[in-house]
Amino acid sequence: MRVYSYIRLTGSDNDARFYQDQVTAFASENKLGKVQFVVEQTSLVKDWEKTQLGILANEVSKGDLVIVPTLMMFSRSLIQVCEIMRFLHRKEVWIAAIDQKLTITGEKSEFNSGIITCLGFVSEYERKLVSIRMKETLDRQKSLGMKVGRPVGSGKSALDPYRDEILKARKDGVSGVVIARMYKTTPQNISKWLKKQDAKQAIECQLYCVSDDEKGNAAPRQENLGSAEDMVSALVGFACETAGRSYTDRDVMLISNSDQGSYIFISDSELRTGFILSWPIESDALVMRQMKALGITALE
Repeated sequence: MRVYSYIRLTGSDNDARFYQDQVTAFASENKLGKVQFVVEQTSLVKDWEKTQLGILANEVSKGDLVIVPTLMMFSRSLIQVCEIMRFLHRKEVWIAAIDQKLTITGEKSEFNSGIITCLGFVSEYERKLVSIRMKETLDRQKSLGMKVGRPVGSGKSALDPYRDEILKARKDGVSGVVIARMYKTTPQNISKWLKKQDAKQAIECQLYCVSDDEKGNAAPRQENLGSAEDMVSALVGFACETAGRSYTDRDVMLISNSDQGSYIFISDSELRTGFILSWPIESDALVMRQMKALGITALE
């Protein structure tokens, strides 16, 4: 049996020696022999299988042991923690988490599978709690006078419901005069509306953070972004810059149909802070379709 330990360091916690000593003491107490350490600084890599943890998970084999000081070393997301544990369990690799006093043997037993399944239920419940807490925090900030929610749009037009049809007609070469006749308006109005649509290719978004500690709130930031993918990247960058920590696309969650409208956010329970990106209501349908295509699940 080979014994490994995986240690993931954050920007605010970059000394591996404390965790290495903790793991070494655990290995000595349980007479596990020499431990091979894999130490990794938190990265912005989207896919965990492409990180040092992913390389380790692919290298270990049946009967090997992976020790972590805490399960959160695998990931900040409990859902991803369960995904990684399932991956290792399928390979019949032993897992030991020191802080949780948890050991999952490599045997494919109902007990071991039950533990991982139970953690999966807990992680789903955690997502619901994060959603509820984020909405409550936004409501509290709103009651204190802070402007939250969607950025102010440029107003609606009677032509907006036919946007896709009109843009398709223009792309097909239909003249502005004919389009104006089709939608019972003037060529001048169509021309003005089309210019606004060209300007809307970049969506005006708002980035801000909410915190239990009001001193931790950053001033809202306006950015013009062209797609949902740009929005996710902008939110991750904003959160990393504001908190001085590393986050990835996997930390991003999506809220739809709330009182503040639809928005994406990253919640850091350790800092008790949320980082939010919202967009104008007229862009909601487009952005939501793109978010779905990116595989980002909406929390109702």
